[in-house]
Amino acid sequence: MRIPAFLALLLTGCSGIPAPNAELTAAAAELAAMQFEPSAPISTSGHVSTAVWPESGPGMLVVETGAGLKYAFSTAAVPDMAKQGFTQRSMGPGEEVGVSGLLAPGKTVGSGLAAARADSITRGDGTRVFTR
Repeated sequence: MRIPAFLALLLTGCSGIPAPNAELTAAAAELAAMQFEPSAPISTSGHVSTAVWPESGPGMLVVETGAGLKYAFSTAAVPDMAKQGFTQRSMGPGEEVGVSGLLAPGKTVGSGLAAARADSITRGDGTRVFTR
């Protein structure tokens, strides 16, 4: 049975965030396995460049700061995020966010993205969309 194109789009989501490539999907898995340092807290704001929503395991949100730094933040597993109302349709590219969490000092994933764990994600308007 074929699924009409509009229904397939509805089922897969219509987020404005570009679909991640294989490199970012692998980076999300690598990030999920990292140890984060409690003595290295981070609190930053920036704009969403992409998000990874794997079928299993934690997701990843890539945020670019105004200073041009790029962070890959590990999030909770997709079902756990959905329970908080944070889905792949929650944010679009360029959306301003604030993220607090922990760094994995000296570690990068993907093409040089600084590795971190998100403990809290807040929209630019102050609405919290994720809390670990």
